[in-house]
Amino acid sequence: MNIILIETDQQRRDSLGCYGNGVVRTPNIDGLAREGVTFECCSPANPICMPSRASMITGRWPRNHGVWCNGIRLDPAQPTLAGHLAEHGCETVGVGKFHYEPHGGSAEYKESRAAWKARPELAGWHGPFYGFGDVEIAGGHGPANTMYGHYANWLRERISVAEIERLAREFDSVEWRHPQRKASTFPAELHHSSWVGETAAAKIRECAKKDRPFFLFASFPDPHHPFTPPEPHASMYDRADVGLPRRREGELDDKPPHFADRFHGRGERFEGAPEGLDFSALTDDDVRDVIALTYGMVTLIDENVGKILAAVDEAGIADETAVVFTSDHGDLLGDHGIIFKGPIHYDGLITVPYVWRLPGVEGGRRIASPASQVDFPDTVCDLLGLPRMESSEGRSMKAVLTGEAESYRDATIVEFQSQYRRHLKLKTIRTPEWKLTFYGERPYGELYDLVNDPDEFVNLYEDPRCREMRIMLQDRLMNMLVDTESSSPGPECHA
Repeated sequence: MNIILIETDQQRRDSLGCYGNGVVRTPNIDGLAREGVTFECCSPANPICMPSRASMITGRWPRNHGVWCNGIRLDPAQPTLAGHLAEHGCETVGVGKFHYEPHGGSAEYKESRAAWKARPELAGWHGPFYGFGDVEIAGGHGPANTMYGHYANWLRERISVAEIERLAREFDSVEWRHPQRKASTFPAELHHSSWVGETAAAKIRECAKKDRPFFLFASFPDPHHPFTPPEPHASMYDRADVGLPRRREGELDDKPPHFADRFHGRGERFEGAPEGLDFSALTDDDVRDVIALTYGMVTLIDENVGKILAAVDEAGIADETAVVFTSDHGDLLGDHGIIFKGPIHYDGLITVPYVWRLPGVEGGRRIASPASQVDFPDTVCDLLGLPRMESSEGRSMKAVLTGEAESYRDATIVEFQSQYRRHLKLKTIRTPEWKLTFYGERPYGELYDLVNDPDEFVNLYEDPRCREMRIMLQDRLMNMLVDTESSSPGPECHA
């Protein structure tokens, strides 16, 4: 069996039609859900990019693989699913944003902006990279002229440097609207989402001609901010049709103090947002514009997911290829007055789309029980009949995918440690009914009744009526943390 993993960056679960959104147009991903298994409650290991992505490719928790925040390189010696599959005869191909190395890192890192500026020989480099034998990189976010890697080289093959500079000047001449939004001046056919779709489709056609199974990772840098879709996608959605997010007056009063700090943009920096970015002045029209631009980016992604799925069909390999669609984390996108990500574990941030289409497995099923992206490597190995990675800390959900079981977890955990506010060390446990966020050595916490308060407006952490539930969830969280302590193979121990 072949495996295709399609991942987006910073996409909310509810930004897709298959998750109940009646405004956004995502026919290709919705079709994948109709033909596959859709998880209603999937959590990333961490709510920011690098730790989450490192966990999905290693099957390990951030506290164990070491990428506990953005800016830390994943140790190349860490075993990865791509490397494991390559060792067992699979072709391994990656296209797009990997983010296993920091974009602002050393020129020694092949995924850094500095490397692509200082080392022109990288234009002819295509791996190996963290177990992938063939890679095409798109680095950065935003309009085409700010991106780098193989994508930037592809762009220069299609239009002249002079035309790129003209379009960039045109883009720069338009003032940014708060927060980080305006339409790109580059046409949709030159956008990095179009490049990911086109390049991944070409790789699928190449892989299908070879006499070996393949694992292909197609990773879209959008809909991560800045909110800069090209036309016609920037104007595709009427702002009046876009509903306002979850929020109400005074709702941050019973939350930990950093919630209000984030809302007002005060104090130290936060992960996932520029320093001092104040959300308190945002109007309803501002928020609707942000959401409409995000939907435009999502629809452009969907169009290119269509290219990937069409390549599978054209190559005649649909009956031997599993396709998975997900995102590394969500975005608050105006929920509770806040945009972007960070140490605020509302569901808009820590639940992600997760859709699996498997050959021979009945489609249209929806799974309500919890799932974790940490389990991706174990599940793939189980489906392929391969031994699990020795270093993996996940578990297989094959039985749920094939319909042999209704659940495989009763709770998931999400970790976060801030590099700016070092006292913020969060661990969240989420069940279908409750969510608890525990802050190490802090006098506060969060507890939400997701059945009666799905919007997470009321923090019950100090409510005496919920004390027993709080203690029970804390005990469950502790057991899960102990159970997932590092299991990496170490040196042989002698008595």
